[in-house]
Amino acid sequence: PSFHVSAPGKVLLTGGYLILIPPSTGLVLSTTARFHTTVSTTKQESPSQNAPFMTFAVKSPQFKTTFNYEMFLDAETQEIRLTTPNGNTFINLAILYSQLDWWKHQDALFGLHCDITIEADNDYYSQGTDRALTLNERQQLEPRKAPDVWPIQKTGLGSSAGLVTSLITGIRCALKAQIGEDTHSLDLERDIHRLAQFVHALAQGKVGSGFDVCAAVYGSQKYERFPVSALQRIMDKVTSQSMSCTKQLKEELHGMLHNDTQWVYVRTPFALPHGFNLFVADVKGGSETPGMVRRVLQWKKEHKNAPFLWRKIDKLNQQVDQYFVDIENLHEKNAELYESTLERLSQAPVAKWNCLDEDKILVNLRDTMLELRCCFVEIRKCMKQMGDESGVEIEPDLQTELSDATMATNGCLVAGVPGAGGYDAIFSIIFGCESRSNVEKEWKVQSEKMQRVISPLLLEESKRVGLKIKEE
Repeated sequence: PSFHVSAPGKVLLTGGYLILIPPSTGLVLSTTARFHTTVSTTKQESPSQNAPFMTFAVKSPQFKTTFNYEMFLDAETQEIRLTTPNGNTFINLAILYSQLDWWKHQDALFGLHCDITIEADNDYYSQGTDRALTLNERQQLEPRKAPDVWPIQKTGLGSSAGLVTSLITGIRCALKAQIGEDTHSLDLERDIHRLAQFVHALAQGKVGSGFDVCAAVYGSQKYERFPVSALQRIMDKVTSQSMSCTKQLKEELHGMLHNDTQWVYVRTPFALPHGFNLFVADVKGGSETPGMVRRVLQWKKEHKNAPFLWRKIDKLNQQVDQYFVDIENLHEKNAELYESTLERLSQAPVAKWNCLDEDKILVNLRDTMLELRCCFVEIRKCMKQMGDESGVEIEPDLQTELSDATMATNGCLVAGVPGAGGYDAIFSIIFGCESRSNVEKEWKVQSEKMQRVISPLLLEESKRVGLKIKEE
């Protein structure tokens, strides 16, 4: 059997840094740009006794590489060992921990070979060299092509979370099919989510917020993280360099996977209201998120203003969430007037919204959108202050200038830097027929003005869609 699995990218609209510490929440959108893994299996008829228990060939056509792995099983101790031909810790650990019950199915799996192909959609990487590609030029690119910017620059969509999640899912589905188990069980997503959180955290060397992995599995959501304790105890007993898994470790991992009392977190499905969409641009020059997080957490611990600012941002984030809910409710009450109002608002500068004929628009919609904009601008100011006080460029001056210019464009509700901030990207929430074209033109103007490469991406919001699994 062959399985094609894809996991979406992510854009964190609100909750940057705050979602590290519950009960703070964040709004995360999954994207139509996806990370893809294909797994197919073949079995040797009669492998020799000294042959590897299983073999894996991991191919990356984008980067023109193939890595071959051999897995050995000690039938007596039940210990698994994996030979690792490369330094990609995420791939190594995803293979090693993708299936915890290898030893129970020795007859069915002995001599099995897995051909694995991993690829990411073009929006995951910076494309083009000395200038920004237009949307039309991006559409003409060969699908999942090799990035032509070296060293590789990422756009901040969560490629490592997508890789780990799709790779673990692909291997688990292929092996379940091989041993005759159901590949559509209700527990599959739950187990994949928890296992991917462990592997991703182990590869990174720390337990992060986990929103990127959660979005890769479940799609767009309002997210409140799981307790660090769900993973920390087992993280303390293993290293990312260890390529063996003992019987005792397997039992602890089983306990971690099935300990529902530890995995207490809130995942509420979320989607942008009708008529709104996501538009993102790659801004060349990524940011080192782990270092930024360390300094912000140090600031929170030591700075006298930190508790007040933290609480203020948290409250504003909750207000933005409620405004989105209110806007969607207005659509449900009067869809026709809602849609015509959005189109009218998209054709006028925001300064003129209060001058529109109120007999022809849904006034509550206009007012709620204005309140949401004000709230979001205040969040940006507070996040910038947090960055200034902690010495972290959360919203650097150039990104402030770009975000302000984007928000002033007809058809843009809000704009800002996603997630941890920095120079990775800029996102906008847009509405109206001409909005994407308007914002793209403004980004081109700003690109020339700032002498920076600001390249619009093709991706859109994927409306809550997480993992996709297709048996071929």
